[in-house]
This record gives sequence, C-alpha cells and structure tokens, in this order.
Amino acid sequence: NGANEKFDIYPNPSNDFINIVSLSNKTENYRFDIVNILGETISSNHFINAEKVNIENLPAGCYFARIFNSNNNLVKIGKLSVVR
Repeated sequence: NGANEKFDIYPNPSNDFINIVSLSNKTENYRFDIVNILGETISSNHFINAEKVNIENLPAGCYFARIFNSNNNLVKIGKLSVVR
C-alpha cells in the first residue's frame, strides 16, 4: 500500500530544477507527473528513489506533482510552484 510513502520535493517554489526524493528505505520504481490546473499531464518522468527534474521550460504558475508507484497507484500529490 502506497498511502504511507513519503517524499521530499524541493525546492518549491523553483525556476529551473526540482529534486524528488523517496524517504522510504525500499528501492522502487516511481513515475512523477507534473499536471497543470486543467488536469493535463505536462511532463512524466520515471525514477528509482530520487530524481532531478528540469522545469526550465514550464511557464510560471501552479502545478500539481503526482507520484505513482510501480503498481501505478497514486502515492503522493502536492502543489508545485514555478516562478520566473
């Protein structure tokens, strides 16, 4: 069950890169989606436990960060602010 999985997403707000780090002690494949306020997936990245994601090309604004585990279960959703 992914409901108890914890992640750090930083820095937030950001203007160039964000880091996604699983705080779990297990190794797992994850998918990280950035979703706009219309619900459209802007970018999708696969990673194992940690990833640095380039957001330089995103316009300033508020987005949602969604993380799915290897079973495609949503394990985290949060706000992501892009500043310019």
